[in-house]
Amino acid sequence: MPGKAVWGMLLALLLGCEERDRLIFDTDPDDTNGPTSQIRNPSTDTTLTADDALSTFTVEARTVDSSGVDTVFIEVVGANLAYPPIDAGGADTVTFGFTLPLGNLVGQTITVGVHGVDLLGNVGLIVVRELTIE
Repeated sequence: MPGKAVWGMLLALLLGCEERDRLIFDTDPDDTNGPTSQIRNPSTDTTLTADDALSTFTVEARTVDSSGVDTVFIEVVGANLAYPPIDAGGADTVTFGFTLPLGNLVGQTITVGVHGVDLLGNVGLIVVRELTIE
């Protein structure tokens, strides 16, 4: 009985199809562009008013990349503020917001920047807004 099984397997291998389908994943080796980011609110450089010490403003932004966004970085220059990177998990579009505490920034002009890195390691251009706080 075991001899028949071996002969049956050999016969199946010999008579099987000559060409096997293999999984092929499309990659774009020419993709050297990083994610595109945009700050949607505020849409331009602007002046913000702090009504009191607890005033805040939410910056709204979006980062897009067809290869998948790995991480989004938020940078603030001119204020002692730091935001952790956002793990995008490979999504092609990441919409996010972060809050600025205005009360401690009265009389200052700060620059807010956003940029992303895609799953291929390409770094996108930084998009900035200059915000004057009164």
